[in-house]
Amino acid sequence: MPSGFNASDPYLGGTKLDTIFGWGEAYGEFKWPPVFPKLPIGYNTIINETTGIPYGRDAVYLVGNSTAIMPATGEIAYPLCQVRVSQTPICYTTYNASSSGASMEAICGTNDPLQYNHSLGNATSGNFSLNKDWPNIASMWIKSISLDGGLVDANGSNSRLLNQLVTLDSKFNLALPSISEALAVMAGYTLLQSTKDTPLVEFWNYSALSIEPGQYQYFNASIQAQQYQSGGNVPYQRAFVVILFAVFILNLCALVYFLTHRDWYTDLSEPSNLFGILINSPPSRELAEACGGGPTGEQFRSSWKLHDDGGHLYMESMAPNQAAESPSMRRMRKLSEGFEMMASPIRKATESVSERMGR
Repeated sequence: MPSGFNASDPYLGGTKLDTIFGWGEAYGEFKWPPVFPKLPIGYNTIINETTGIPYGRDAVYLVGNSTAIMPATGEIAYPLCQVRVSQTPICYTTYNASSSGASMEAICGTNDPLQYNHSLGNATSGNFSLNKDWPNIASMWIKSISLDGGLVDANGSNSRLLNQLVTLDSKFNLALPSISEALAVMAGYTLLQSTKDTPLVEFWNYSALSIEPGQYQYFNASIQAQQYQSGGNVPYQRAFVVILFAVFILNLCALVYFLTHRDWYTDLSEPSNLFGILINSPPSRELAEACGGGPTGEQFRSSWKLHDDGGHLYMESMAPNQAAESPSMRRMRKLSEGFEMMASPIRKATESVSERMGR
């Protein structure tokens, strides 16, 4: 409470926070400091949305109770926040739409040619563009999220979260937002809703107070589209069309094959089918000694044959001399036997000559 508090003086005789929040006659008409009916209890907030004053109020105020103790004074820290809205011409908006989603972002202070101040050099900014209608919207927004519940000690969840973001240090926590940043985000959607059906300039250049059903306005914008093509964009890439055509033919052949062969086939590599075949197969003589620790050594060279007995499939081991051979191995073996048969008379003649010379 100001030391020189005067109930009849709307400026309360001046406060220590006048220079921070811009209170007092020196900052303009109706720049009155807020008055709260009481201090909130721990983790509660109270809002000052003073009404009944002439048109010109541009802010709402929030006071909270963080229950934190200030090291310098040993008193409870009561954060006081001022929320107001203004426009800035040194920003531009980007909207990105893709198959994965859409996003909108405001980029400021980059001196980009799309900034509004490049289209309108004398555009207002800062305190000159403070919106005096937004506090009326803010009063309804505050009630909708129960930020004024501290009047009845409601212990609202939003108020608690805001008070937990209060910092007593001169440096902000890089891992958490400040209470002012959280309030700005919470109030941001009211601005988006307020821009609906509003002009794209900062003034109302129509004689009527409202326009029905509306009127189109022009504004500076830049559109960048990104498209994709399946073909090549340089001459040498046309050769890849042959590969694409070959892949298409192979896929077409595979489709025709599956359409003409619609029978069901048993996949013997599936564990359930393989287990059924093995459990119903007769014992193997070659692996008779492998029941304890599994096959070893020469037992791995045993051959197996799949038999079909009236639809009943089973496997049977084959002796080494009965091992199945591939057609190519069979031809090679016959060819080698033929060469041995052709060479046998010559070998006998050579052996007989050697015996005679030895005698």
